[in-house]
Amino acid sequence: MTDMRRFTESMPKAELHVHVEGTLEPELKFALAPRNGIELPCQSVAGSPNPGEGVSGTRPDRRW
Repeated sequence: MTDMRRFTESMPKAELHVHVEGTLEPELKFALAPRNGIELPCQSVAGSPNPGEGVSGTRPDRRW
């Protein structure tokens, strides 16, 4: 085993994750919602109050 490999294997590891709703394009969220029985307050990205933020929003003061 090389010194570099030993060194990297001994380093602490971090669990990296993402929130799925933050990785979907807004259009896909609107397509998936009916299939999963989720009722949304509007029917399209264009009709959403914050189109750039998708379905769940990203700021607590702008959730809908």
